[in-house]
Parts: sequence; C-alpha cells; structure tokens
Amino acid sequence: MRNISNRSAVFCLFAWLLASSCPAHEAQGRSSTVAKQTPVPMMWGSLKRGLYGVGFQRHFVHDRSRTWNVTGPGDRPFKADLEGRPIEFNTWYPAAASTRRRPMVLADYYPKSAPPGFALLNSAMNTGSDWNGLDVFAKLSPGSAAVTRMAALSNAAPATVRFPVVLMFGSLGDDINANVVMAEYLASHGMFVVSVSLLGPSEDDTQPSPDHQGVETTIRDMEYVLSIVARYGNVDPARVSAVGHSIGAVEALLLAVRNGNVSAVVGLDGTYGFKGLSETVTGAASYSAAQFRGAMLDLRRAQGVGGADLDVTVLESLRYSERWQVTFLNMQHNDFTSRAESGALAFQGKNLPPVVQQGKAGYEFVCEHLKDFLAHHFEGTGAAGYDIEAAAQSVGAGHRHWPAETPPETAWHQWVQIIPKGLEAIKAQVSHQCGSVDLETCADIDNLREAGDQLGARGQLREVLVVSQVVAWARPRSVFAQDGLANAYKAVGNMASYRNALERAIELIPMDTGLAPETRPSFELMERDKLDRLPP
Repeated sequence: MRNISNRSAVFCLFAWLLASSCPAHEAQGRSSTVAKQTPVPMMWGSLKRGLYGVGFQRHFVHDRSRTWNVTGPGDRPFKADLEGRPIEFNTWYPAAASTRRRPMVLADYYPKSAPPGFALLNSAMNTGSDWNGLDVFAKLSPGSAAVTRMAALSNAAPATVRFPVVLMFGSLGDDINANVVMAEYLASHGMFVVSVSLLGPSEDDTQPSPDHQGVETTIRDMEYVLSIVARYGNVDPARVSAVGHSIGAVEALLLAVRNGNVSAVVGLDGTYGFKGLSETVTGAASYSAAQFRGAMLDLRRAQGVGGADLDVTVLESLRYSERWQVTFLNMQHNDFTSRAESGALAFQGKNLPPVVQQGKAGYEFVCEHLKDFLAHHFEGTGAAGYDIEAAAQSVGAGHRHWPAETPPETAWHQWVQIIPKGLEAIKAQVSHQCGSVDLETCADIDNLREAGDQLGARGQLREVLVVSQVVAWARPRSVFAQDGLANAYKAVGNMASYRNALERAIELIPMDTGLAPETRPSFELMERDKLDRLPP
C-alpha cells in the first residue's frame, strides 16, 4: 500500500472530494449567507475553506438538574446547591456575510477569564488539560500563538439557514478546543459544531475520568447542551451527528445509542476499538447495540501502529447500523486532533520530520473524509453518494465495510413467539441468531430481555423465569443477569433458587468488568440485604 505521506496522492484525493460534493444545504441561501473569503488560516495546512465564514462563541450555563457544590461535607450543615452543575460549551457555525470582524488568532481560543460563578470550572479547564493548544508554540516558537491566524470570527452573526449539528467529544484531559481546526473547517462547510468542557463530577473532584461514571457525566453534559442548541434558529435538530476522539468516541457512540435523533457517529482512534477496551462501551448501563440504527465511521491507526491492537467487537455488535472502518499506517493517536497541525506549524517552514509530515497529511485527510461522510449522510445519499472505500484506497489506508442488517419489525416480538417453546429452544435460537458474535454483546440478548419485560407486564411470570435463565446462561459473568434471575425466581415463589442466585450475584461482583468499581460496595450491600431478609 502507498504511504500516506505521499502528498500528491493526498492532494489528488482532496481535489476529487471537493469536486464530487456540494451539499444542497450549503447552496441553500448562498447569496445571503456566504461570507467574504479570506486567506486559508495558517493552522489549516492544505485544507480548503468551504462556502461560509466561521463564527465562534463561548457559552456558560448551569444544569440545575444536577449538583456541583458539595451539599453536606463532614460535620457541616446541609446547604443546597441551587446553581447546579457548571458547563462551558463552545460553538462554531456558518457566519453571515455581513460580519466584519478581525479573525481570531490561536491565543484567542484560550482566555483566562470566565463569567462570575464559573471561576472553578475555568480554573479546572486551564490547569487540568493535557494540551491547551499553546504548549508546542511555547517550546518551539515562543509568541507564535498571538499571531497564528485562525478562521473564526468571535461572536459573528450567524447565517440565517438551519444547519446540521456535529457534537464533538474530546479525549480525556484534552482542552475544549483540542480539535479547533476540524471544528472551524466543518463550520465553513455548513455545519454547526459543539464542544463541551471535560469536567469531573463535583467541586471536590474536578478532573474527568475514563470509567463508566466519568463517561456518563460527560454524556449528560452534552445532552443538556444539545437541549439548548436544538432551539437555535440556525440549527436543524433533525440532523444530528456525534464525533469523538479516544474516550470521546465512546461518549459519542453511547449518546447516539440512547438518542435516536443522532443518526451518524464518527470515531477518531476510539478507545472502544482496542483489545481489552471494548467494555468501555459494552459495559455501560445504557448500551444496547440493537438501538443504534445510524451510520458509523471508524477512523483509526492500523494494527501495530503505535502499539495498537485492534478489536472490532463493538463495530460487529452494531448489526443494524451501516459501518465503515478506515485504518492508517502513518498516524499516531494525537494526529486525529489539531495537534497534528500545531506540531507542524511550530517548525516555521523548516523541513518537517517524516512523522510530523505524515501526521499532518493524515489529519487533513481525516478532516476531508469526515466532512464528506457527514455531508452525504445529511443529504440522504449515504454510501451511494460517497465512495468511502475508494477514498481510503487512494491514500493507501485499509478499509472494511459492514452493511446494516434488517431488524425485525419489532425486535422483541419474535422472541415472544419462541419463548413458550422452552429453555432449550430459546438457547438454540440465541446461538443461531448471534452466530459468531460474543453473547456478552449480542444485540439479540437485549431483545430477548425486552421480550421478557413485555411478558412480565402481562403477568406471565413462568415465561419471564425462562427468559432470565437464558440471559444468565448467555452472560454468565453479569451481576445484573444473576440479579434478574433471582428476581424471577422470587416472583414464582422458588425461594431456594432465589437465594442461590443472590449468592451467585455476590460472587460475581468483583469479576464483572461491566460494574463500575465505585458502585460495587453498594450493590453488594443491596444483595446481602435481600439475603438477610430471607427466613433461615
């Protein structure tokens, strides 16, 4: 395969991509919304500006459905947190042509101040990130951030057209603007981009974490922000996508699983795709592979690059989604962010080391690739309108494609017909439908559980017990499966088996990787309390 550092191949690809797509939403209202063209920003490298100028805004809000301040620490009296959880979110958007402002420089993206009530959030954001966009320049090119021109105009008036939304999740510890080049670029091509602060759960624990609780915290922040921007006049809430880098790709996918309006996901070297880390998705309480029906594009390092050991468990579990994977031989983990461009720019025109040149070329391809994928998706042409495999081949990248399977009209309904046939018949059907997919992640098990819930609502408790037995058989290491089996035994009056299932659930608590470590003591306490209530 050809090396991605072959610039002519990359430039030919870019020219082909740009020539092959001009989405209708970009042409819509062109005479009134296209901003005056200015030179391509230095940080953009060879990326080509879209039809629009770019606006940028910082926003600070409180989510009053959650607390941030500690309400009752130690021996102090209880004090309610009436402000709620602070969130910063930044937006990049197509700007109106009438906007006349000085384009931002890189340093403008990293102000040190925040509105009253957000000082602690701002401090955590400034001190907790691994990369604040300025470190490369501080070491190699002092003062450059103050003169490095960007595309965005601060607080520019928005174009009066409704644009599709891109929810952008960063990597653990990254700054809110870590993928600023991609955000500006997508906005110039007619997309409304949103990024949220990465913040821990409380004022006493401000740093984000990669465990299930930390992932859930960030997803809820983005869900709250989406509820705000969906009301904007320049946003089309019917066209929503999610993009994430590293652990942010986990958050993007889980958000899409539980919000059916998110119809496309792009993972950038996503954590879920490396061996031993698929449970970051499959172990999440909200994960149900059968629920995601959107399009999925997975962009990542190739096998062995930077120690990468790939695992397609998560991608294969999304059977009702059309999925593509593109793998790159000469990109490192951080090359999927704007670090690839800032690192190259810091050399100030000198000959770039091959690793820097390759990362830069790869990042620019990723930006183009991602933009065209989303543009064709939002216009409804899908794979038929965009030959994603040919694009990957043109730069020597590997690629795979999984077509979407057709789900049953009602995924759980078929199980309702099979359940009366008994335990062994259900097991045989599970084995047939899941095929080579691990039963721990097979979407059909989730459908079976849903069928059990439907039967339970009808009072068919014997059938619910059979379903619970099959789920526990399919997922023998799952505490939740054993707990569900215990409840099913209790419902039919089989107290001896109820006790056995509870004891088995307690044994599994230390071994169940899907159970967050911080929740294990409380879960064990709950199970033991059930045992204590049983007669001797």
